[in-house]
Order: sequence, then C-alpha cells, then structure tokens
Amino acid sequence: MQVDPRLRRIEVQDQRELVAVTKELFADGATALPVGFGSRLGLGANPGQLTALLSLRGMAGILRLDKKDLCCSVAAGTSLEQFLAAIAEAGLAFAPGPFQGQEERSVGGILGEAAKSPRGFDRSELRAQVLGIAAVDGRGRSFKAGGRVVKNVAGYDVSRFFVGSGGAYFVACSFELRLIVRPELCAVYSSQPRSRVEALLLWQALRAKQHDASSLDILLETGGSARVRLMLAGRASLLARLGKPQELTLEKEDPLLWDESSPAQETATSLCRLRGMLPISDLAGFLGSMPDDAVGQIHMQGAFSLGVAKPSSLLFPQRSIVRCISAPDEGESMPAGFRSSEAVWTAYARRLKQNFGGNLAPARLAFDCAMDERV
Repeated sequence: MQVDPRLRRIEVQDQRELVAVTKELFADGATALPVGFGSRLGLGANPGQLTALLSLRGMAGILRLDKKDLCCSVAAGTSLEQFLAAIAEAGLAFAPGPFQGQEERSVGGILGEAAKSPRGFDRSELRAQVLGIAAVDGRGRSFKAGGRVVKNVAGYDVSRFFVGSGGAYFVACSFELRLIVRPELCAVYSSQPRSRVEALLLWQALRAKQHDASSLDILLETGGSARVRLMLAGRASLLARLGKPQELTLEKEDPLLWDESSPAQETATSLCRLRGMLPISDLAGFLGSMPDDAVGQIHMQGAFSLGVAKPSSLLFPQRSIVRCISAPDEGESMPAGFRSSEAVWTAYARRLKQNFGGNLAPARLAFDCAMDERV
C-alpha cells in the first residue's frame, strides 16, 4: 500500500483547530488520514482515495503525570521516545514495549496501529492500557470517553476501540494511559535451538508454571528450528525467589532490559507479514504445517506474528484470527482465514464508521483491514 507523497498535509496545533479543520473537510466531502510522524504509511490496509493527511505532530507533550495514581495524560502527537523518557524519570513504565523506531513514532500512531511488541500481546496488551481518550470524529464533533483513574468504568469503551483502528473512525487528541512502577530488575532466559515441536512442549510446560512472566515467546527461526524466550521483571527479591527456570540459560540480567528487544525479536518484527490469534490447543497443528522459511513469534496467550515468503501457502486452523500487516504482493492471495475472520465484523465496523462521519481513511476499517471495494 502506497500513500501519494504529494497529498496535501494539514498541520493542527490543538483540539480547537482540529475541530475546525475536520468540520471543513466534512462539509467539502473531503477525505483525510490522521498521522503522527508518518513512519508507517506504507503498512496496513489501504486507506483509499484521500484528499489530505491530517498531521498531529503539533499536538505533543505530557499533559499530566502523577506517580501516585499510576496513570498519565499524553497528547497523541508526542513521540514515543519522549513519552517513555518522561515516565522513566518518574520511576514509572509503560507495560507494553519496546517498539522499533521509537524516536520516529508517536504515541497515537503506536496505539492506532496496535503495534506488536515482545510484551504487547500478553497480559499487558495495548488496549488494556488505554483508560480514556479525548477525540474528534470526522464530522468535527469532539468527545471524551473513559476516565483518569485505573478503576474508572464511566462511559462507553470507545477509548479502547481506538487501538488498532488506524485512524479510521476518529482522530485522537490525547490519551489517559495506565502505567506501572518501573521494574527494579529484568532477567531474560532462552533455550537452545530445537525442533518446533520440542520448543512447543517446553513453552507449554513453562506457561503452566511461569505466571509472573512479562513475556514468554516461541521464536521461530529459519530451517524449521525454534527457541523459547522468557522474560521476568520486577523486584530483585521476586526474581531471586523465582529462581532459574530449568532447561533455559540466562542471557542477561539488567534493569535496562525492560527497554531492549533481542536481535531475534527485531528480525521477526522487520519480516512480519501476518499477525493474529489462535487457540493454544491448535498450536501443534499450526507449527507442524508451517514451512521452514517462516520466522516470527508466538506469544503467551496464542497471539502470533509471522513472516513467510508466500502467506497464501499457510493453512490456518478454522478458529484462528488472521490479519495482514503489510499489503500482499501483486497477484498474491491471502490465506482463507484472513477473509473469513474479516467478514465476521466488517458489517458492524462499516456502520460504526459511518456514524463517526465516514471520511477518515475512508476505505479502512482498522489498521489491518479494509472495506471490500465492491461494496
């Protein structure tokens, strides 16, 4: 998917200006794609015919940060690097992460894409970190959803609905985000390369015991091999009590590991073509049918990200959910599971999109799902 670099770029500095711009665009029948730094324009579902790019880089900064309540307010255009540095200085951390290219990505962009991370698919998934949102829809109507505290349940769950939407429904201005106390120590353990079946058996055994894991992944490597990688984080006394897991070797032990990703994870991220979720009970068959050239990760709850030369050659279990993270090559078809899982909810997403105005990224329903062009 390519976005025309000659598109008109509209810079907005605050919410009042954003309201005026979106009202004008809607009145003119124009279409726009909200962007932060624009570093991921080549990924995701095709946004369709656009009139302008709506840049939020001017809407940046930490709006509120209180260490006591473990949450903060941050403007959507804030660079992820700036945000993480600010909360680290306060002794706090953002549970998902790390993400590639943090210096050139915005907080809103990470959430809108639902970018994958070593910890982002497990219990600390991105959607669970969004407590509230201030936004403007395609008609120029501003609204707020959610709240400022961790246990707030006021309003509809629209705030979390933004995650993964790719800016298709409304433009986020700022977020209330859940934070955690920064881990005192991190330890990363990994197994030796082994067959994928053996790696799965080890992963299942560790999954049943390591309830305090920050991440537990199967790392798929070329040649049909795989490794298991475990990360533990928290107080030094907790890690000492948990001890060294059997059959794993300590790679490194350092507080700064919280901010780092392994070379294997970075390789899997750069080659990612597909991502999704499948039941743990289906993993054995899934791995058994996978070609040797496939690389990627399978996470603690069954989420996966996968890079493979020909995605159409894969056979996904019927109960899996498959999404395309990059546009298929010309003439290449997607796996059957991709279209079938997409059809379950596109009708509802299309109706909801029209209620928000329908003119933001008009052919996109989510970052990895576009409307059927025949509709």
